[in-house]
Amino acid sequence: MNISIPINRKRFPFAVVAYLLVTVLFVFNLLYRWDAIEGASGPTDWILRIIPIGFALFMTIISLADYIKTLFDKNASLSISERGIDDNLSLFSCGEIPWNEILGAEIIKVFKTDMLIVHILDKEKYIARQKPIARLVLKRFLRKWGSPVVISAKRIDYDLQELKEVIEGRIK
Repeated sequence: MNISIPINRKRFPFAVVAYLLVTVLFVFNLLYRWDAIEGASGPTDWILRIIPIGFALFMTIISLADYIKTLFDKNASLSISERGIDDNLSLFSCGEIPWNEILGAEIIKVFKTDMLIVHILDKEKYIARQKPIARLVLKRFLRKWGSPVVISAKRIDYDLQELKEVIEGRIK
């Protein structure tokens, strides 16, 4: 049984827009000094104002790159085959995971969005084979949800409950 689940290319890039707005807000704060304390204009003040701009700009670029991959990558999909799961949905996907490495799956609700968490045996192995920036995101997923394999219902054109049942049916 091979199932190929396509990515949802029609989703709105909320993360890109949100990080871009935060970046613009920090830049305006730098230029117009809305939160300035009287007499505070030394190099430390400038550094403390530029660091959040850099972080927000970094997050904007990362989320934009992930959204562009969503739109233009013809191979962006989630495949379920006899060998296992091949997650190629985003820049932060773990790739191919064999069935003997998968422990189970659960659905959780985060901000009114269902997320499928796929629990795997050797989490660090799948994180280590990623690029450095992807590793940071996957480690955050691991701390937050206990697994680096996290699939949002908004990211795919497939019923998450049915996907969970397919995964659990294969590992039993």
